[in-house]
Amino acid sequence: HTRNAPQNLGLNFTKLVEYLLKAAKTDVMKVRSFYVWICSKNYDEISETYEPDLDTPFGYISAIRRNKAGHAGLFQKFCDISRIPCITVGGPVRNEKFEPNLDLSDHRNKWNLVYCGQGWRIVDCHWGGTKNAITIPNPAWILIDSHSNHGQLKQAEAAYRTGSGDHVYELDEFYFLTDSERFIYSHFADKPEHQLLDAPITMEDFRNLALLSSGFFDIGLHLKSHFHILTKHDEEEVNLEFALPMNAFVSFSYKLFINQK
Repeated sequence: HTRNAPQNLGLNFTKLVEYLLKAAKTDVMKVRSFYVWICSKNYDEISETYEPDLDTPFGYISAIRRNKAGHAGLFQKFCDISRIPCITVGGPVRNEKFEPNLDLSDHRNKWNLVYCGQGWRIVDCHWGGTKNAITIPNPAWILIDSHSNHGQLKQAEAAYRTGSGDHVYELDEFYFLTDSERFIYSHFADKPEHQLLDAPITMEDFRNLALLSSGFFDIGLHLKSHFHILTKHDEEEVNLEFALPMNAFVSFSYKLFINQK
């Protein structure tokens, strides 16, 4: 239903929301329809056709693509129109480019807390619909060993050579109603109460957490050792331990880099 929304509804917020809510019987279904609509659009194509305009859905998307607005504001607008309790929060984030000494003051994002399913839940339409092309973030890191699918490795090497950082628009289910215990590995809310954790963590704790992606959790992985991003050891061999669901079948790959500094 959501993916089949008529193109002309992208010009009117009220009519688009009315259409999206037709098939939604609960607040969870309503906010999911908003999430899918926002995260399944090609922002490049829309911004080439429509001028920035915060009063229309497609105009809002065009504004987002031109860095004049944000995904959290668009999701907030959908919720406000449908009278679903929602707030926009923000804070430092860590993605694949994060390094232990990186200044996070320049790496901030906004996301939403929405009340549905009898509680406040996390939604991030930015990370849920936009990815960066595979890239090696810092030329100081040199690939010295790998075991991976040949095609994926070639893609990574090409990204390193070209410095590719283009956007890839792809819906990621992980960032819809994300478990706060998992979300904290990448997003640190400025206000402790917005972390939605029983025991909120500090910025120092956040910086030291192991860097885990949505894909790590999607396949049911859990850390059993090395919970921090840095580890010091004197041995020649280090064992990293993970836990997997009983019925999981996973093929692992790795890339090992060395920092010239």
